Amino acid sequence: MLDKFSIDELMIKVMPWGFFLWILLFLFWDIISFELDEKLDFFYTFVFFCVAFITWEILQTIAHEIEGIVDIFFKFLRPSEIFLYKWNPIISDKKRWVIIEKLNIPPNELQEIDKSYKDIPFLRKRKQFQSWISLSQHYFWQLYSQVRGSDEIKTVNRGYLFVRVMMTAFFLLSVIAILVCHSTLSILFWLLSLIFLWRSRGCAKSLVFNTVLTSFND
Repeated sequence: MLDKFSIDELMIKVMPWGFFLWILLFLFWDIISFELDEKLDFFYTFVFFCVAFITWEILQTIAHEIEGIVDIFFKFLRPSEIFLYKWNPIISDKKRWVIIEKLNIPPNELQEIDKSYKDIPFLRKRKQFQSWISLSQHYFWQLYSQVRGSDEIKTVNRGYLFVRVMMTAFFLLSVIAILVCHSTLSILFWLLSLIFLWRSRGCAKSLVFNTVLTSFND
């Protein structure tokens, strides 16, 4: 049971979304204001945890659907789709060759991979580079499947999921704040959303980098 619901999950899946719900109550207090009964403290606590957990799941689903926005920092590609190409922003070129040698990539595939990330135009048809990115993604999932159960990868992955959903939460709050005429709060939430968007970029890179590093250290 403790393995299923850890302190980390309590902090990540419940507490922040309690904060999210509190902000919603603040924005709509005039509409949904109610008086609390001290005799129902346990019930209110139970409802808070349930609603906060459900809110996390809803926001995580939305975040997953729009996570492509993070890829804007990688020419609209996933970090895992580009980590084997020359001069990519994930792995240094020197370390890239070490990875290629350890993966024992066949010559025909090596020829396909031996291309530059810099040659990928920002605006392009994805099909033109599908063979590049599919091959890189294939090797990433091969490495990830070996280390996905390690504590380090779980921590990095949990961090990525957290900042990604925080980005989504603050974006939604910025829209809601505009709808209820809180322009100052809307600007604040929008800025926080951009900060978490930038942080999502770093976490996405870190997930790929640590997957590669951990798989070769095991």
